[in-house]
Amino acid sequence: MSQPDLGSPCGGRGSQGRGQHRRSLLETTILVSLLEDEAHGYGLMDRIETLAGSQMCVDPGSVYRTLRGMEQGGYVVSSWQEAESGPSRRTYAITSAGRDLLAEWAQFLETRAQVMSGLAALAREHLSTPPTGRHRRNKAGGS
Repeated sequence: MSQPDLGSPCGGRGSQGRGQHRRSLLETTILVSLLEDEAHGYGLMDRIETLAGSQMCVDPGSVYRTLRGMEQGGYVVSSWQEAESGPSRRTYAITSAGRDLLAEWAQFLETRAQVMSGLAALAREHLSTPPTGRHRRNKAGGS
């Protein structure tokens, strides 16, 4: 897994669109969680749900695929921990490269939040004023 391309949002199909947004949220919530403490997969899923709320649906398969990719990229490390009861669990921890990646994702999300906030404000501004000119709808049904 390579570091995110934080350049142009018009890089091609899915590059900075919905998939990129979901990936940025998932990776960021994983890394923030691991900054707080080491965790196993299901513990991370609970934390992701808390941090991201309704902004993403937590799919265990996606979380584990992301963790594997992040481990291959050197952003997290894992080790097997014996549980007091039940099977051993793989526990994940953030690396220094993961901290660097988190800083990049934080910048990406801050920029995206500023753009979204600006668009929302513009939409509210336009919705609060009556339509004028060619954008006004004729209530009689004509144009």
